[in-house]
Amino acid sequence: SSRLEFGHALAGFVILYLTNGGVSIMTRKYDRDFKEYIAKLVVDENITQAELSREHDVPSTTIGRWVKNYRLEKAKENGGVQFVTPTEHKQRESELLIQIKELEEENAILKKVAHIFMKDPK
Repeated sequence: SSRLEFGHALAGFVILYLTNGGVSIMTRKYDRDFKEYIAKLVVDENITQAELSREHDVPSTTIGRWVKNYRLEKAKENGGVQFVTPTEHKQRESELLIQIKELEEENAILKKVAHIFMKDPK
C-alpha cells in the first residue's frame, strides 16, 4: 500500500512523495487559486502556455486543461455564452442579420394584413 512519506507547499502547489514498494512517485496538487491565476494569465493577459509552463514548472498540457476549465466556467457565468473566434463571430452576425431581415419582412406583411382587416369591417 502507498503511504505519504513527505510533502511541502511551494508556489501554489503541494508536492507529495508516495512510496509504493520502495519506488517514489511524485504527484503535484495545485490549489484552485493558483490554477485560476495561471488560466487568467493565458486568457486575459495573452501570455503563452509554454512561457508559463517554463516559468512555473507546470506541464503545458496541464495549463491547457486549466484554461479550458476556466473558459467553461466563465461561459456559465455569462449565461452559457462561449468564447468565439472572430470568424465564428462574423458568421453568427451574418446569420442574425439574415434573421432580422426575415422578421422585418414578416412584420411588414402582418401590418398590411392588419390594415386590410381594420379597413373592411364586415
